[in-house]
Amino acid sequence: MSKGFSLIELLIVLTILVIVASAVIRAYENYSQKLRIENETHKIYLLLKEVQLEAKTKKENRCVKLNPNPGDRIEIYNSTCGSLSNKLRTVKLEVIFEQRGGIGINKFGIVADMGNIHIKDPSFSASINCVKADRFRICEGEWNGSECRCKF
Repeated sequence: MSKGFSLIELLIVLTILVIVASAVIRAYENYSQKLRIENETHKIYLLLKEVQLEAKTKKENRCVKLNPNPGDRIEIYNSTCGSLSNKLRTVKLEVIFEQRGGIGINKFGIVADMGNIHIKDPSFSASINCVKADRFRICEGEWNGSECRCKF
């Protein structure tokens, strides 16, 4: 009887460990990307709510536009979306988004120009990946490829 492991036994154990580790790393990367998308979507939602409150308290129109190239910056203007003139600030995002229609908020805090901001690549299964602004509410939801369906 010999004590210890043979070379074949060690190689088999190492192969199994590599396979398990690669599966765990891939699952972790997918989960991490899902959380990043949901976090950035919530960041956009909170930004729109802040801009809505700011427009109402200062009695000034606001326009929120996503810079389309590469789609990772949101720009807030002190004007209507038809005449972008005075950029107030820019917010950097970690994920690439797309926008349908500029989101304009009038001086009463009502969304005058309705639109949505959604994830560019919906292949990741994030449960929250878009923000929709309609006349009286701003909500988070799931992008189905053609529209943002509000969840909350």
